Amino acid sequence: MIINGIDYTGCRVTLNHVIKAKIFTPDNRGYCVPGMRAFAKANGLDFGKFVREGILLEDFIKFENDNMAKKVIQEAKKQWVAEVAL
Repeated sequence: MIINGIDYTGCRVTLNHVIKAKIFTPDNRGYCVPGMRAFAKANGLDFGKFVREGILLEDFIKFENDNMAKKVIQEAKKQWVAEVAL
């Protein structure tokens, strides 16, 4: 999957990206695990598989209209560029 000239083939969105995205609920409690678990359930994703393996960016990108997902995707892409697509 190529976005803006960068090859994201093999990039996986992980729980680490959720944590690093620093997404907060209106009461400032954070989003991390409980929020991602709820997101997974609402969107038909296997949360256990997400925790173990992550989800390929090309499969997760369909959720980018969701504000939380958009921030997580941005974090995954940022990390991918920093570590892999040099």
